[in-house]
Amino acid sequence: MKWAVVALLFTTAWTTAWAQPDTLTTPQEVVGQLGRAHDQLLLITPGLYSKPVAEAVRRAAAERGVEVFIVVAPAWAEAPGSYVASLALVSGVQVRLAETTRRFVVVDVGDDAFVIAGGLVGETARRFDERPTYALAEPREVQTHAGMFTETWDAATPYRSFIDREDIP
Repeated sequence: MKWAVVALLFTTAWTTAWAQPDTLTTPQEVVGQLGRAHDQLLLITPGLYSKPVAEAVRRAAAERGVEVFIVVAPAWAEAPGSYVASLALVSGVQVRLAETTRRFVVVDVGDDAFVIAGGLVGETARRFDERPTYALAEPREVQTHAGMFTETWDAATPYRSFIDREDIP
């Protein structure tokens, strides 16, 4: 019985230590994490207004061949300052539209996967009332966020940029 208690305490301590998120305080820290992507980025955010993050996403797709899937809110996709329309033109980037307030990106899916969640995913600065942005490699969190992304992606509408639309002269 003693060994079971020790094993439980060790497992709980190890899991708790492993699951502690890294707090990201600048867009550059988010960019550094995105630079680790080698397979896939699953990005969901109401709008994408951070030039450093948008550029990191573009580099991942165009230079490293990372598959990029983005879900953004329809009203913000082509808003002034949004980088969504330009990213939709990059080979390897797919964009869909869905009403969302979530802000996270799943970086890769598999053994090296992790989640970045919080306002700095799509914005240039954290709002005063918002929780910090964090990176977390805990497998349950990765799986949960990947599931939320997939559910939203499957229900979303494919994005058509102003270049593809027939309703604009």
